[in-house]
Amino acid sequence: MKKLFFLAGITSIILAHSCFAQDFKVTKGFVKSYSGNIINEKADINLLIIRDSVVKGTYSLQSNSIPVNVSGKMKHKKDIYLKELSEQTERNGEFIGQLTDSMFQGKYTDKKNKKKGKFSFKEFAPKSAMEFNVFSLSGAKKLYSLEHSPKCEFHFSFLFPKIFTNQDVLDSVQKIIKQTYFYNADNAETGINFTENNINPEKLLLNQAELLSKEYLKTYPDSIDPNFFYGPQDWDYYFDMAVVENQNNLLSLVFSVYEYTGGAHGNYGNVYKNIDLRTGKSIWLKDLFIEGYEDYLNKKITEHIKLNYKIDENTSLINFGFWEDTIAANDNFYLTSGGIGFYFNPYEIAPYSMGTTDVFIPFTEISGILKKGNLFFLLN
Repeated sequence: MKKLFFLAGITSIILAHSCFAQDFKVTKGFVKSYSGNIINEKADINLLIIRDSVVKGTYSLQSNSIPVNVSGKMKHKKDIYLKELSEQTERNGEFIGQLTDSMFQGKYTDKKNKKKGKFSFKEFAPKSAMEFNVFSLSGAKKLYSLEHSPKCEFHFSFLFPKIFTNQDVLDSVQKIIKQTYFYNADNAETGINFTENNINPEKLLLNQAELLSKEYLKTYPDSIDPNFFYGPQDWDYYFDMAVVENQNNLLSLVFSVYEYTGGAHGNYGNVYKNIDLRTGKSIWLKDLFIEGYEDYLNKKITEHIKLNYKIDENTSLINFGFWEDTIAANDNFYLTSGGIGFYFNPYEIAPYSMGTTDVFIPFTEISGILKKGNLFFLLN
């Protein structure tokens, strides 16, 4: 893929100059956790308020712990509209309500199943969780000094840990986040000191925007007549973060990117990071499963893909458009208290036209291959 993983592929970060700072605005938002009910079903939700009152989040019913992504807008600093974005559920839901100092409540509508009812969430502090500051950057860099010039637009949201009971764990989580969102962020050649006392999230976002702005400006030669625009010269970059799980010493984060730099379509994808907040270390598949787990886990992933796409169990995935009949587990997974999800980006297991594939498997279905004592977040 051309440039899908800018979150993990930017080769360097350079200091932002005042001329670039004038093009972009960095603002602060907030992330909150709530627990409550959706039409009498117990649920938890994490909401992230970012640029221009954009709201993103993830909720899960306590009955199955399947994370459901939601996205929408907040008006007048309290009125919120959220729409579900998920491949994992048989719903097509939307939330219309109000956010107060400690409550999020209103009406929930499932258009697919024609269900309506109230939702009510109350803010709470999850046990053994990490607190975050939220920063967002928005702005655009024009290609020419003309009113209707093509431009490159930037929309970043960035979560950065602000406090935790263990300083070593805090430092480790900050490093993991920087290395995922800002590739090679600790390279001394950048001239930036990334020691704990010198971390500046605003500067990091401006650095990112400057680097991509320079790439945009270099793409089109100076000899081009600015009054004659040819082809799609508008570019877009969206870099976002969100919380999937943040409690009981388990932190699961998603890094999302969408970029359009010309061509037939944009590129997009998600990268997940799971962290043990007891140690600050990343969690890998080998930490969760016994030796020789691969065949059984791959079989379950394939079964769930067929269920999600309503493919008969005897029908080959290849006949449906996938590149392989058995889909193997990748390292791009997320964790909740109820199970593990595997996320496959476009082009990874199928053509771009088939989009992403998101597979969630409850722990109850794979209990035979789990390392019994390693699911610490279920033991709290």
